[in-house]
Amino acid sequence: MSGSQISFVASSEITDTFSIASPLAPSVQTLLTNDITTLILSPNPYVGVAVGTLDTGSGVIDTSIAAPGTTASTGYFEEITGTASGTLSLPAFSGAGGAFAGLIVTDPATLTLDGSIAENGFLILASGTNITDNLVQTRPGQTSIYAGGTSSTLNVSNINTQIVVGSGKNTLNLSDAPASLSPSGYTYDNITTDPGTTNTINVTGALVGATITSGGTDLINVAGIGAGAFTDMISVTGNSTINLAATESGAFVTLAGQDILDIGGTGNSVSVAASSTLDVTGSGNDILMTGGTDTVMASGSATTLTVRTAGAIVSLTGDNSYLGLGTAATGALITIAGLDQTANIGGSADTIMASGVTGDPSHINIFGSNDQLTVGSAGGVEILGGNDTVSSTGAAVADFGTHNTVSVSNAPIVYLYGTDGTMTVGNGTTYVMTNGSNNTVTASSGIVRGQMTDGAVTASGTASVILGNSAANDSVMITSNANNIIEGGDQVTTSGSGFVDLAGGNNSLTFTGPTNIAFTSNGSDTIEASGASTIYGSNADVTMRGGTSTSFNNGSGSVSFIGGSGASVVQGGTNGNNNLSGGAGAATLFGAGTDNTLTGGHAGLNLLVAGAGGNESLTAMGGATTLVGSTVPGGTTSMTGAAGANSFVLGAGSNLITTGAANTIFAGDPAAKGSVTIIQGWTAADQLDIAPGITVTSTSAGLIALSPGTIGIASVVQLSDGSTLRFMGFGSSITTASNVTPPIIS
Repeated sequence: MSGSQISFVASSEITDTFSIASPLAPSVQTLLTNDITTLILSPNPYVGVAVGTLDTGSGVIDTSIAAPGTTASTGYFEEITGTASGTLSLPAFSGAGGAFAGLIVTDPATLTLDGSIAENGFLILASGTNITDNLVQTRPGQTSIYAGGTSSTLNVSNINTQIVVGSGKNTLNLSDAPASLSPSGYTYDNITTDPGTTNTINVTGALVGATITSGGTDLINVAGIGAGAFTDMISVTGNSTINLAATESGAFVTLAGQDILDIGGTGNSVSVAASSTLDVTGSGNDILMTGGTDTVMASGSATTLTVRTAGAIVSLTGDNSYLGLGTAATGALITIAGLDQTANIGGSADTIMASGVTGDPSHINIFGSNDQLTVGSAGGVEILGGNDTVSSTGAAVADFGTHNTVSVSNAPIVYLYGTDGTMTVGNGTTYVMTNGSNNTVTASSGIVRGQMTDGAVTASGTASVILGNSAANDSVMITSNANNIIEGGDQVTTSGSGFVDLAGGNNSLTFTGPTNIAFTSNGSDTIEASGASTIYGSNADVTMRGGTSTSFNNGSGSVSFIGGSGASVVQGGTNGNNNLSGGAGAATLFGAGTDNTLTGGHAGLNLLVAGAGGNESLTAMGGATTLVGSTVPGGTTSMTGAAGANSFVLGAGSNLITTGAANTIFAGDPAAKGSVTIIQGWTAADQLDIAPGITVTSTSAGLIALSPGTIGIASVVQLSDGSTLRFMGFGSSITTASNVTPPIIS
């Protein structure tokens, strides 16, 4: 026979030898030596041993087996030999005779064993045996079975049965112990199968409480309820198939082989350490996967699945379930569906398809890197890892990680609070909250708002932008027609028709659309427009280049303006120091405060109005230009004409006029009362127009100091309002309007 040889002393004259499966040999040899051989060779006055022999022969089995002896201190063992087939009925337990303490089947017989076996007894099945075991214990104790044969069927309803399977294709049927042995019904059986064996293990009954250690290629069917203090415990190191029926509850399963597990029961715990396949249809099961490349299909509700191994394939579709991927769970392929699911993804390079998840309480957290997640319209997603890719068609998403890529649509709210992230927001999204840094947002819907820094935002469709943080330094591209609020040193380009409110910080705004509106509040802003623009200022200092037309009404901040291709209407800030220049078209420019420089447009009708504070400079560039001096007494206004028609309206204080091609000076305005005006470049073609009620009181000619060391020839005209006009370099008569009396004589 194959296997290892075992020997024991059956009597003082006989030593028997038989073969048993090699994995069992050490344990069986030790058992027989301690329980039989030693006591026969070294008799003990308190413990005796007697070994009987039953030879079944090769024919009909003699079933008339004598009962064991009656000596209480003697253990009675029976060696069964022969190759006959049939049923062997051992004597039932009796108070006088007890039962056999051990049975040793040494030859390759095919037997069915009925009857009793003593508590703390054993059954040894040698190589080649084919045994059906129906033995029952006499009283509570521990029975050991060593199955080393070819094919055995072990029907166990005893208590504390220890079964070790070392060879063959065996069937083990475990059921509840009778009340005489275990009032609770628990069996506390312990089954071990060695590698190389192929076994079917069936566990039935309400309260079996078995422990199974499977090292073979086993089919384990567990249909017990297992609810109570002693649940079924299954540990698998071979390549086995385990079926936990719908009635099985509270089992503990550990898989270390390449196993298949079908869980139909509830409340079971499973630990997987090798490449296994699990089908979970029951509810409330707890599964831990720590090794191998595993496949799990969990459709039962309230499943808890923890994966700590690479390459797992998981389908989690039962409602109210939990999935946890540890850091070692790399390259997993995960499908999640069902109501109110929770998943924590800590691995890397995992693919999670969760479009079928429903219920707002559903939540998926990503802690790993290089993961890919697809979610549907329910629940929320939180990203704490890096280089992850998330696509949502309605679920809320919050990105707190780094270098993540998020695509979302129809979501109530999304958050981009990490760094170096990219978020694309499609239609139907309400809010896009951005408080991270170096992030890029492309949105076609929703309100993009927050205090992001060094980021980039592109808003199209119906999207609008509201950004805070005075030192944000964001880049914003707006093509939508929504209204926007910007604060924070941002660079903004817009082609939409909505307004842009520069609420604070030092911002740069470029208009590329045909019609534009902007508000400035605080800080220092730069605006450039290519189309028609309307600007409403406040406290900000503004530098602007106009477009086809510009209307600019500033508040207190200073304005630096250069007109574009069209007409410009610009009001400087009341803080003064405004520098306003018209463009190719007509310009209407109003200074404010002091120290204003106004330059007219190159064509059309221009109006340059000095500020009220004095120290003003007004210059015509072309077209027909009206230049109006300052109204503040003591102020100074310098006005320069151009090649077109120039009209100079004298201001208060001092006026210095440099004429252009065709000039008209308007004097006598109440605001110019008592002013002193110097006119350079006067010609006979020019005209002086004096207000009604104002008369010329005197004229004279003489020398006048133009500057230190320079003397010019002047004609001085004194008006009745106390103002003085000094015409420099004149060579002919001064032409006046018809209402001037008396006429001025050269």
